[in-house]
Amino acid sequence: MSAYGSIQQGYAQERAARMNADIEGDNAAFAREAGEDRAKMILRAGDRAKSSIRNRASASGLVADTGSPLLVQEEALYESSRDAAKTRYASKVAAYGHHQRAGLYRMAGRQAVTAGMFNASASLMSSAGMAYGMK
Repeated sequence: MSAYGSIQQGYAQERAARMNADIEGDNAAFAREAGEDRAKMILRAGDRAKSSIRNRASASGLVADTGSPLLVQEEALYESSRDAAKTRYASKVAAYGHHQRAGLYRMAGRQAVTAGMFNASASLMSSAGMAYGMK
């Protein structure tokens, strides 16, 4: 392979790695946003469950703000809050993984350029050695 070809190959690999890193960055943002959206949906479902429990208790003649009906409402809110927190955490973990992969792609791109330069140098030295040996 020629020296020029080695250099161009290194830069092409760097461009591909940079594009992959950008995609991983987008995926990280998507993971965070999707996790937040899911967490909000879980909290809204918890609010609806609490309202439903309150309405059923009131309809059956119970006082909804005391005793067992209140405990059931609090448990529903606790469950939805816990599930929302777990969802947010999972999305942050996923986003972190995407950021890590993006960093690895960037590093691989830099290494490809360096390798291309070394290969070009080796090609030039080999050609020079062959030319020197022919004399």
